[in-house]
Amino acid sequence: MSATTTTSKACCNKCHGILSTPTKSICNRCKVAYHPICAKRILKSFREFKYCRTCLTHNDLIKYNPYFEVLTQDVDDGDKTYTQYPTTTNTLEFLYPLSKVMESCAVYYPNDFRKFDIPRDAVTYKFLNIDGNASNFDTFSATLTTLSHKFTVLALAETNLTNDQSSLYQLDDYRSVYQNC
Repeated sequence: MSATTTTSKACCNKCHGILSTPTKSICNRCKVAYHPICAKRILKSFREFKYCRTCLTHNDLIKYNPYFEVLTQDVDDGDKTYTQYPTTTNTLEFLYPLSKVMESCAVYYPNDFRKFDIPRDAVTYKFLNIDGNASNFDTFSATLTTLSHKFTVLALAETNLTNDQSSLYQLDDYRSVYQNC
């Protein structure tokens, strides 16, 4: 009677073929591995990392942060590409905290608020690019009523209103201030 041994080999998550260690591509978040050919269809680059579609879709990884881009600009001088950082201390001192705030922002869905234990005296903010009160205000207002938390401050961008229309879009228990910039 002979003994059999089995060895566990890593498989590509797309085609399920066996992976060789030096040539595999891995999602930076979930650490799932792919062949380089399969990875071209599955993994997407964001900044210096690669992520699978599932992680990008379900983990809010791609963030809008114009300050990050300014702090780490790639420069192509013809021979090579390198990262250029701002040279003045004032620029770094001003932009770095703004970038850090933008990077720490997260998307929360209405059901997420049931999980949080938010103190009643906490100051909380909700920001939304509403992209037109006329088309999206009712949905926004209805969503607010489903939340178990009342925000201290609501900030809406791109309301596309004129001053004489601002009285049409009011929320109970909030004082509205509309500004055209």
